[in-house]
Amino acid sequence: MPMKWWGWGEEGETFPLPDPEGFWTYVRQRLGETGESPRIDSLEAVDVRPSRLEGRDVEALRRAAGESAVATDATVRAVHSSGKGYCDVLRLRRGEVTNPTDAVVWPETEEQVAAILDLAAGRGIVVVPFGGGTSVVGGLQPAPDRPSITLHSGD
Repeated sequence: MPMKWWGWGEEGETFPLPDPEGFWTYVRQRLGETGESPRIDSLEAVDVRPSRLEGRDVEALRRAAGESAVATDATVRAVHSSGKGYCDVLRLRRGEVTNPTDAVVWPETEEQVAAILDLAAGRGIVVVPFGGGTSVVGGLQPAPDRPSITLHSGD
């Protein structure tokens, strides 16, 4: 099952509060009224710049990892461009993805990983590893000055 784009866990998985009104009363008492922050309700509402990879780069990645193992669509790139730390989730909920990765690749073998790394090194493409996607220290955010791909291991 795919992971949530807006928080921890998998899509469809919920953790309801036993007393939601009591929870929000407590939060308001501790933090005060902060007003409503702009919030998107769908990942499709995020404005993600086009991928900076050239067509030949994408085709080379598909040859290295498999046709269906490479994604350049905006929603997949948005999810893979930040972690699940509090600030990351808040930015994404506001629709802010300032420097999205240019492609996401799901290699299945060591040989595919080696081929992707060789290709990236030869073309000056930054590779960002993506495991569980938590990255509470900003490690998933690509450098802004060069094209990048995110290598997603696992599901």
